[in-house]
Amino acid sequence: MQEHEFYFPHEEGDREHTKETIQQSDVVVAEISYSSTGAGIELGYAHSFGVPIIALHEVGNLGTTSVAYLTTTILEYQDEEDMITKLTEALRSL
Repeated sequence: MQEHEFYFPHEEGDREHTKETIQQSDVVVAEISYSSTGAGIELGYAHSFGVPIIALHEVGNLGTTSVAYLTTTILEYQDEEDMITKLTEALRSL
């Protein structure tokens, strides 16, 4: 499996370079259990650059259905372990 480097703009304090970072990414993973304007903008960037998107949400808590216009990889998870298992499988399939 290809190794991936993770980048969290909200933790890095580097929001001004987010667009460029997304453009250079192999994949964007988004937790979408709750609606977020910022996440929506970032997913729009990924989609426009042709970067694959993996969206994750808790069972019964899909924050928005709009993400279906950007990706068909929408994973529903029960708990943290289930999320990690499903994300690992999705990354392997890229």
